Amino acid sequence: MRRDLAVEPIQALLDPDTLEELRERLGRDRLLPAVAEGWDRGMPRPWLAELLADWATFDVAGFQARLDELTHLRAHVGGLSVHLVHAPGRGPDPLPLLLTHGWPGSFCEYLRLLPLLTDPAADGGDPTEELLAGLGAAARLFGEVPPQLDRSPFDLRSVGPLSVEAELDSALRTTRNLVWLRVDGDLPDDPLLHVCLMTYASDMTLLDTVLLGHGLSWLDGRTTGASLDHAMWFHRPFRTDRWLLYAQESPVAHGARGLARGEVFTASGQLVVSVMQEGLIRTGPADPRKFQVKNVLPRSGDVT
Repeated sequence: MRRDLAVEPIQALLDPDTLEELRERLGRDRLLPAVAEGWDRGMPRPWLAELLADWATFDVAGFQARLDELTHLRAHVGGLSVHLVHAPGRGPDPLPLLLTHGWPGSFCEYLRLLPLLTDPAADGGDPTEELLAGLGAAARLFGEVPPQLDRSPFDLRSVGPLSVEAELDSALRTTRNLVWLRVDGDLPDDPLLHVCLMTYASDMTLLDTVLLGHGLSWLDGRTTGASLDHAMWFHRPFRTDRWLLYAQESPVAHGARGLARGEVFTASGQLVVSVMQEGLIRTGPADPRKFQVKNVLPRSGDVT
């Protein structure tokens, strides 16, 4: 770690003049009649109208107050100015974790995630354990542990909502998915064994990231899917019997196909594996023979 890195505190301020100009320009927008259903001929008119309405009622003061709660820093790296947000962890021995976003994107994508990472006790978790619960959370959600999870040799611990939670509460939908994982027990040092196990584990939650953004779940009794292609790049040696962070996102889903990509980091922050997968995902009538989620969470609205 560089000790001579220049870091200075800054304020993240929303320019009221710019926002007012944006509101005024959006208020003059004319919505043309729809020429087709869906996205075949561009952005659907109802979707655009909802977007304009959201901007017209956006709570600028409330969002600025949320930004003011954070510690903003500017670092100078290689001639570039890099914006940082420092959120210290609470509880005994918090684990340092670096989150980065792509372009176009913003650190605001992580605002809802930060409290879960920095203060799990406030959300009902135990800060003396790893992030969030594994099978214990599944048991609370389903009333029992689904057999496909109970038999898994992998310990998976989700940071943020599960797909079954996003199915029941539309406010939890997201296209990002963070999962801590490791194999239960100690393994030999054979590097090929760890590569094979990570290859297997990489397929367990990646397409879930596509479902998270659409309120679907493999356990809803009506969603089925299959992998169309799956590629992996192994950058450094690693161990699957040590905690690994699987950071996943879904940039696009259309025409019953969803794309998901993932990056695997060690607990020290090293990127060791990159993953890409495209899957075929279809929904149909609910199958009563399949394991289904009990409606134990209040719905915030209809899931379409």
